[in-house]
Amino acid sequence: MGKSRVTIELAPWVLAALEQDARDAGLSLDEYVERELGVAYFRTRLAQAEPVEFAPAEEQLIRRALDWQHRHP
Repeated sequence: MGKSRVTIELAPWVLAALEQDARDAGLSLDEYVERELGVAYFRTRLAQAEPVEFAPAEEQLIRRALDWQHRHP
């Protein structure tokens, strides 16, 4: 999948904080911003989603998959 270039303007203190967070995460600034925007996007979409009822076994399987995904980004 190709990527598109985006230009944004940030306050200097915001850029400095993002750069430090990227260094702390061991990522380039581009990688860090892309990851955080993705997280924010999906968090927003999840907040808008209708609740879903799962059987206990399904819920356990989903939680295990999400836990694995969280540990292996």
